[in-house]
Amino acid sequence: MILNFGRNVKFEPNQYVEPRTEQELLQVLSSNPDRRFRIVGSKHSWSPLIPTDDVSISIRHLNSVKLTTQSNGRVLATVGGGCTIRRLLELLNEHGLTTPTVGLITSQTIAGAVSTATHGSGRYSFSHYLKRVRLATFDPESGQPVVRIFDRGLDMAAARCSLGSLGVIIDVQFSCIPQYNVTERMKAVESMDEVLQLEHRNAIQQFYIIPHVDELYVAARRCARAQDGTHGWKSVVYRFYWLLGIDVCFHLIVLMLAYFRRSRKLIQGFYRRIFPRLIVKDKVVVDRSDRMLTMAHDLFCHFETELFVPESHVHEAVAFVQTAINAFANRDSAVSGSFATRVNEAGMTERLHQLRGTWIHHYPICIRKVLPDDTFLSMSAGTEPWYAISFITYDRDRRAFRNFSAFMTRTMASAFGARPHWGKHFDLQAGDLRKLYPKFDRFVRVRHQIDPNGRFSNTFIDELMNGAD
Repeated sequence: MILNFGRNVKFEPNQYVEPRTEQELLQVLSSNPDRRFRIVGSKHSWSPLIPTDDVSISIRHLNSVKLTTQSNGRVLATVGGGCTIRRLLELLNEHGLTTPTVGLITSQTIAGAVSTATHGSGRYSFSHYLKRVRLATFDPESGQPVVRIFDRGLDMAAARCSLGSLGVIIDVQFSCIPQYNVTERMKAVESMDEVLQLEHRNAIQQFYIIPHVDELYVAARRCARAQDGTHGWKSVVYRFYWLLGIDVCFHLIVLMLAYFRRSRKLIQGFYRRIFPRLIVKDKVVVDRSDRMLTMAHDLFCHFETELFVPESHVHEAVAFVQTAINAFANRDSAVSGSFATRVNEAGMTERLHQLRGTWIHHYPICIRKVLPDDTFLSMSAGTEPWYAISFITYDRDRRAFRNFSAFMTRTMASAFGARPHWGKHFDLQAGDLRKLYPKFDRFVRVRHQIDPNGRFSNTFIDELMNGAD
């Protein structure tokens, strides 16, 4: 039995294999005619992307890292699909290098990060930076396993974020960037206008909606300049504070709040009176990028939905989220006219009436800006930047959160064109995808050319792809 990190996806494949080499991988494909394959990385996904009742392939042994210096001095990294982001960052740092963007979680494999367009803040998703993707797949004519290289054109746009539906990612190639320091200052602000003003000077910042509180918290971050100094004892103390105080102790408190999920006064009281005292504000800290831009909130099992809204709607979307949190927590809370209109246009008015007072959100909502990707299916593909809004629960009984998640996904997709993260809890149906992804049909056509028989598919992929035809 295979169980994912979030413990919401479990399945028992007919066969589970861990090829140690590229040749062993091709042998697995060759020796299983007419079978279907899904790939398993670190299983850090909440959507049903990896389940199969056929052949499950773990790529954890395909984790090589090779660095090549080009004539212009740039360093290319060729990284095996099974390499974790944590291991990659450590190896690159030994050479004074890092990845062009850094996501919050480092336990993911490269293949998983590519397949679902993992992102950081203020830059493109990791998928956008790929120069080459090498896949093990089947030749459409002979039906024999082959290794194909995608490095340009429509095939590349599809391979940069393919949900694992084109084949097994053997390795990817991208340009490294020099390791750098990040300057961070946490601030509490009162409006989105202030958030965006700070963003002009802090391109890689992220910010938070604090549940049941009007203030927004901003982690104002930018690449450090020479005059910012280097990391020293202050950064060591800050990392210790973040690891012990936030990643561990704060999350233990959250687990307690989740246990008492029905106590609105307890949860609201914590965020209004105690939480502000836990956060170190208005102190400038400088440290290495991979230390500043990553978190360890995967230390404790949780469940997550993430929605991407275009930059042109971020003001309205943040206000909508704040109102929704209050509406779900308190049946009698007032809602604005614009909120009610958007809910009604999404056909969710009656559902909201049923759900009011059923969910008290207990975790800060992180929001990160992602630049528009050159892909078909990444959540931030398009012509303008997107903002990723993460909803997380640590409640073991997830029924109320699932209702909240489904409501937010449906209404925000209708109101703002919000796209759910492929690797997080996924509440939309196939029919919604063409509206949200203008190039979805192009991806479907490329996929059919590469894998016409759907050998790298499962029920979830079938429903999304075939249902959108």
